[in-house]
Parts: sequence; structure tokens; C-alpha cells
Amino acid sequence: MRTIAQRSGNRHRRGTVIVLAILVSVILTGLVLTIAWAGAAQVQTAAANMRQDQAGLAAESAAQLAVWQFKKDNTWRQTTLPSTLPTITIGANTFSYGLTCVDAGATADLYWPFKEGSGLTTADGSGHGNTGNLIGGVSWTNKGKYGNALLFDGVSGYVDAGNKPSTNITGNITMAAWVRMNSADMDQKVGGNQDGVAGGYKMSIYSSKVEFEVRDASNTYWINRSVTGGTIILDIARKMEKHCPKAWLVDFANPVAVYSGMVNNNTRISALGVCGGFTNHRWDLTRLLFDKDEYSDEFKVSSAGVNHCAILLRGTYRGKDIYKLLDKSINRKGWKPCRIPKYPRSEPYIQYGLERLAEMRRRFGTIIFSTEGDGMHHIFFDEFQERMMKHFKPRTVAQIEKSAKEHAMARKKMDVEFKAHLDMNLDAAFWAKDSLENPHFAVGHADATVLVLKALGGSSRQWLAASYPNRGAVKGFKDRTVLEYSMHLDKDGVHPDPDLEIPDCFHGLMSSLATHQTLLGDAIATRDPKIFADALFSYPIHQNTKAAKALWKELLKIHAKEMPAELQQAKDYF
Repeated sequence: MRTIAQRSGNRHRRGTVIVLAILVSVILTGLVLTIAWAGAAQVQTAAANMRQDQAGLAAESAAQLAVWQFKKDNTWRQTTLPSTLPTITIGANTFSYGLTCVDAGATADLYWPFKEGSGLTTADGSGHGNTGNLIGGVSWTNKGKYGNALLFDGVSGYVDAGNKPSTNITGNITMAAWVRMNSADMDQKVGGNQDGVAGGYKMSIYSSKVEFEVRDASNTYWINRSVTGGTIILDIARKMEKHCPKAWLVDFANPVAVYSGMVNNNTRISALGVCGGFTNHRWDLTRLLFDKDEYSDEFKVSSAGVNHCAILLRGTYRGKDIYKLLDKSINRKGWKPCRIPKYPRSEPYIQYGLERLAEMRRRFGTIIFSTEGDGMHHIFFDEFQERMMKHFKPRTVAQIEKSAKEHAMARKKMDVEFKAHLDMNLDAAFWAKDSLENPHFAVGHADATVLVLKALGGSSRQWLAASYPNRGAVKGFKDRTVLEYSMHLDKDGVHPDPDLEIPDCFHGLMSSLATHQTLLGDAIATRDPKIFADALFSYPIHQNTKAAKALWKELLKIHAKEMPAELQQAKDYF
């Protein structure tokens, strides 16, 4: 077995039991204390229920005595306690009892009590000969839970048990260890035989919680903490609370609203969720107003709603009201969306979205921020659904796997192309190319990352739309509800645009979507299945229907390996 303080698992061979940890002490006791008791009542009649309760209390007291004795000196390993144990008297009733301890050390596959206190090996008390060899930064200490223990340096230390069949367990397995950590690092292994390639088992401390993980021969996990993107971001926020509590966490990974709410509402860290598509209106408005497939940064707008479905409340272009310009354009006889030469593959989808924006303006007097389909889908649900299903063809597992491999190969090709430029002399003409000609290196003055860094770094005040708790920014919403709204950002933080109010006819839709996202963030942070179920319930499309509940259950089953196990209990609320 290896007890190790390294972070990399790729160098471990199959069949080696591995413990990766940054530890002060480790003791594998090898003892599983299971207590069976019998409390015999000495009185026969009346108050039977009371005597039954007293008998249970007596048995519990006996069990506590056994646990206390075990914790006191770690030496009590007798099969049965001597018959001279005292009886227990409660009230008028006297009870006798017996206790049995099952010693797992006698049948364990590996048992390291670390009794030696010195040397480069530690004996296996199981009888299987799994002697542990101390490798690297490991030293002895007499300050363990019970006497001697091992200290690991967190860099190179581990204990190796070799490669014997007794530790290549494929059936039921129980692991126990005394562990004291001097670091709150996210993932600290305690014991196992994983090699990072061919699977295996491990026990570890993950974000201050004990986890046990099993992976199959293809290294796919079957029992795991199920780390999601939210779990990773939450862990980063927890570390920031300790090391840089006044710093901002800026998230560009979707779902930005969920993660923004998760961090802002459940930690002391300020988090901004920024979608790179917040400038899409600068394309769509140019197409709608001027029939040009071009980008313009001369639009000054205010918006509020949720990411990809925020309402464009007002705005100007070179001082002129954008809605007046829009009405003049779309109400022309024979108006139709312009051609999209810069994005020919997306042309039919963009044109369709532009037509829906024009329809929104005529029907509701307003439009949403851009033509992105997932936002538009919530407003024109049936129409979008029918259109989507006409082009939708379910893929087989083989097709999905093929696509995943193709994407991986494409990514490797992009990496090679990127690295090929490292030693090139790149002139001004190279840097002047736009993002369509030079996607990896084009200067992106309006890129969300650039704007946010300029603002929070104190270089300049910047305008953008981002996901953040409402905190009074948009009328009619709770402070903690996460919305996407227009704001100015600088070194002092968020400054919402004034007078943000969502039109009444869209208020319910936006409230449901924003609540859905906010509760999802809470569910990830708390791992509370009821909150997760509430988040699903609050989603406005087909709300709480039989079809929706069936879909939720199916999705929970599909994603069982990828999400915290506690959230699977949400199905109990459906």
C-alpha cells in the first residue's frame, strides 16, 4: 500500500494501493467495533413499556462503555467481555448485558498499526505480508492518535505495500484510518490502488469531506464525489475566503448566473458572471437598423433579465433613440433580414432570430438582447420547438463518441497551431486582422475578459451586462435573486444602470427563470435535495407537469455519475 503525499496519480502502477495525502498522522487501526447487546429486564409486570425503554438505555450504556474503553487505549481486542462486568440499575429495574467485539484485524487484507516508531518499513498485522515500505518524505512521530504515526511532507512521501492479490480488491471493501490534516487542500488521498489509467479504488478527503471512489478498468468512476463545475468554483471561492477575501471571482464559464449566485449568496466572496455574448446586440442591432452584417460599438443600451434572455429597455445610437430607428427600419414595405455573409453557416438561424425580434417589437413594444436561440425559445416556445425538432436527429452512442474524438483532435490541432506562433516574428499586419481571419490572436477591444480586467484593475470604468445578485438594481426582485443587468464596473465594484424595470408582461417569465438559476446555485452550495427540487419546480416551461417530472427523473439517472450523490434525493420531492 502506498501512503503518499503527491498529487499526480499517473506514475502509479496498477495493483499498488495508494494513499495521497498531506498529513500529520495516519493510523490504520484495522479494528471494526461492532457491538451486540442484550438487556434482560428483572421485573415481570406493569409498566412494560417503561422497562423496555430502560432496557434499551441499559444496552446503550453498555455500548458506550465499550466504545469508551476502545478509544481510551486502543488495546481492548477481546472476543467477549468477562462475565464479571457489573449490571446496570435504572430506577427499580436491574439489567445484565453482554458485549461482543468483532476484530477486523484478524481478517483484514492489510493492517498497519505503525507500532515500530522508527525504520523504513512498517509491519502488516493482517497476516498477508503486506509490509509497507516508507518512501520519500516520510518520518516517524509519537504524536499519533494512539502512539506512533507517520508524518508526510506533502511532496514525495508515501508508503508502498507492493502489488499483492490481497490489496487488489474487486468485491466489497471497508477502509478505516485515523487522519489529521495540516492543510485544507481540495483533494487528499488516504488509501487506494488507483493508477490514473486502469481504475481501482481509493479513500480520500475532498473539501473537508470523506469520499470513497471506485473506477472501472477504463478509469470511469462509479462511486465518487461527482465533481461538477459548480463544486470546483465553490472550492475556489472557499480558498479565496481564506487567502484573498476582498478579491473578485470572475466567472466566464456557463451557467454564469448559477455560479454567480452560488458564490455571492453562499460565501463571502464577490463573484461576477460574465457571458462573452453580452456584445451580441452590437451585431444584431446593426443588422436590424442598417441592414449590415457588421459590428458596432456605438450603441449605448440598458438591459435587464436573465442571461441570453434580457430585455433591451432603452438605448441610443449616436444620440438617436434605437427603438425609433428600429421602427423605421422594420416597418418598411417588404422588409426582411439582411444577408449574413460573415457567418454563412449560421445565416438561416440568425435571420430567423432577427424576424422574431421584429415580431417582438411589433407585438410587445420591446425586444430581447440578442438572437441567441435558447433565450428566444422561452418567448416563442412552440414555434422554436417545432423548428428545432424538424432538424433534430437523435445520435447513437457511437456517433456521440465519434464526435467527442473529433473535437479532441480538433483541439489538439488548434494547440499545435497556437504553439507554432511562439517563435514567429508577428508584425502589425498580423495583429490587425479581425477575429474571423485571426481567431486565436485578434485584438479584442470589446472582449469581456479585457473589459473586466481593465475595470476591476482600476485602469478604466467599463460598461457591460453581467449576472449578479439584484441588490436593488432591478425593480420588483429580491436582493439575492441573480439577474443579468447593465452596469458600470470599476475598482470599487458594480454600479447598476439607473431605473431598470422589466416590462410587466415579461416580469413573471424573468422571475421564474432567475429564481430557477438562483436556487440551482444554492443547491450546489448546500447539496440540499429539496432546494434542488425547488429549483427544478421553478422552471417555467411545463412547470410541474407529469412530463416534466419524468424528464427530471431521467436526467437525474443519466447524470448520476456527474453530480453530488445527495442531490439524487431530489426525486423524492417530485
